[in-house]
Amino acid sequence: MESVLKVVTGEQAGNASALLRKLGGREIFKDLPEEACTVLVEQVLMSLPALRNKLGGHGQGSDVIEVPKPYASLAVNLAAVFNAFLIEKHIAAQPPQNNKPEPEAPPPDDDVPF
Repeated sequence: MESVLKVVTGEQAGNASALLRKLGGREIFKDLPEEACTVLVEQVLMSLPALRNKLGGHGQGSDVIEVPKPYASLAVNLAAVFNAFLIEKHIAAQPPQNNKPEPEAPPPDDDVPF
């Protein structure tokens, strides 16, 4: 998720929490009222970094936490959903590159070559 956030924010440094905070004021969420944007960023999207950090992403010390598979699956699936959402919003926020229609492909050649 951090890699996607780096592309969306244009930042090259920072962890997911810092990148999400920078994302909150961006054009990507202009379709939401400010209060809803705050909830989305701080409570919904921030849930994945919080889950990672609390379940063993950083310095567990001598008491290593064994993360049960359902929690690992939750984290992986949250990352997939959040990444798809962020990519979709990022693409939608980009200005159109070219309004020219794609050229049509030539019709297939159905002639048998023998």
